[in-house]
Amino acid sequence: MKLFGTIAILAIFLSPHERECTITNKGLNNIIVDSSLLKDVKDDFGAMSSAKEWQNSVELEIFGNYRFSKTSENQGIIFYAERKKGKKIINDIVLTEGCPCKTKDGIRIGSTYGDLSKVLGQPYFNNDKRKPSRSYEPNMYFKQEKGGLSLQITYNNFYFTMSSTDTTEAKINRIRIF
Repeated sequence: MKLFGTIAILAIFLSPHERECTITNKGLNNIIVDSSLLKDVKDDFGAMSSAKEWQNSVELEIFGNYRFSKTSENQGIIFYAERKKGKKIINDIVLTEGCPCKTKDGIRIGSTYGDLSKVLGQPYFNNDKRKPSRSYEPNMYFKQEKGGLSLQITYNNFYFTMSSTDTTEAKINRIRIF
């Protein structure tokens, strides 16, 4: 009985996302892209640092469509929202190093290219990312970023950015849900 009481007390002190954090096909835990409000993030993930991103357009500021973000520095999770009809609605979730979240199939930050292709199937190489592929098959291309060239795999409403362009050693270092 003493052990059960100790486990119950530990569960109370853990924040909700430390207990379980699941990447779904629509968002993260109970946060749904294009549906959940920015204030819902606090209920599911606890206190996070907030920011308002500068946009290079006066129109955005006039109409109130500027971009907001909530970041969990130590958990590698960033929620982005834009104001729509007076509400700050989540439109993008980015997972980076340190994020404990994973899909029901076990895909997470640090998963290998092989792990991802076992779940999604072999990606179709698209050397022109502007040419759309069918959304139900994984689409792979190279993307120029600050640190150099990266391998990016898109699938439905996900971008998986890999740590290397060599598929034998590539690991997921960024997941974007949009």
